Amino acid sequence: MLRTSSQRQIYQLLQATLDEISAQEIHQRLRLQGQQKGLATVYRALRGLQQKGLVYARPLVTREQGFGLCERATPHCICVQCGNSVRLADNPLDEFVRLLTQRADFLVYYHTLEFVGLCLSCQDDRAGDGGMEKGRMQSETGSKDTTLKAFGAPPTP
Repeated sequence: MLRTSSQRQIYQLLQATLDEISAQEIHQRLRLQGQQKGLATVYRALRGLQQKGLVYARPLVTREQGFGLCERATPHCICVQCGNSVRLADNPLDEFVRLLTQRADFLVYYHTLEFVGLCLSCQDDRAGDGGMEKGRMQSETGSKDTTLKAFGAPPTP
């Protein structure tokens, strides 16, 4: 399935990574693992993985491309002020993609859906609330929960 050692190594690295990461970060992580791959090799391997339908790319707030596994592709809400990216657990386009595949004889590897605007914290900052943290969601462990159910209630703090 994966033709080159670079593709295998990058695929394994992405399997161990929950969020999208840039090609530069992939390159850096491979170097830390003792893999001396050039950045051009990383980009070629990523392109090959995309063509196989295994890896997707989406623009990050840093203006880089973020790469991740297609099996984990989810819609996002992105704040243009702070850069916070919140994943939606449910994808409202799943049924449409299924129909597209059936009716148009088109194999969809992945698609991106992004909602761009202001998170609640940044809305509060703009309103002069002094940066209240009420828009931040906490998971059970106390870290920020970056997954929301689409069209459902957000997690409680």
